[in-house]
Amino acid sequence: MTTPKSWPIRGIVALVALLLFAPLASHADTYQIVGLGIDNVQYYGLSDTGQVVFQTSVFSCGGASTCYGHSGSWSSVAPALTWDNGAPCSPSVPAGTSVLSAACNGGNVAFYGYQSGNSGVEGIYAGAASPQLVASGFFTGPLYVNSLGDIVYDNGGLNEWYEAIDLTTTAAVPEPSSLLLFGTGALALAGFVTFRRYAHA
Repeated sequence: MTTPKSWPIRGIVALVALLLFAPLASHADTYQIVGLGIDNVQYYGLSDTGQVVFQTSVFSCGGASTCYGHSGSWSSVAPALTWDNGAPCSPSVPAGTSVLSAACNGGNVAFYGYQSGNSGVEGIYAGAASPQLVASGFFTGPLYVNSLGDIVYDNGGLNEWYEAIDLTTTAAVPEPSSLLLFGTGALALAGFVTFRRYAHA
């Protein structure tokens, strides 16, 4: 038989179950677009931390015929970084979306193309199931994406390389372990309150 005193426990258990098993809403990522310099250089690599390196033989640095770096910071030696360029891929996108060039890396998808057919916006998109426009414009060559979701591409219309830095952090989404900790704490509190009520009754 249900007593009026048991409703707080049932309510808290229902709230905990809702928090633990309700699907989390997905949100579009936020990107910061950074210009990396003119495009008369060759792409060298994107690191797992988002650093972009180019190589060029247009000028020499330290007597070397090939220089590595970008945006005025060049060296005769390629930096020792962990390269994380992703790989060319053919993502499955919604009907009406055209993919001209794409890269995938650990669940991250970036592509250059059109959404909603050729009448749609031409640009760089992130994601496959619900593509998000990151930058519009005319682009040339391949693009790259690292495991963080950062995207590097060459804007042929502006003659410049760009990096779209994914600013979205997972800290904003509660982890299941945090929700479980909250839930067990709420249950313990409910048990303590119920115990005190019965002890004083």
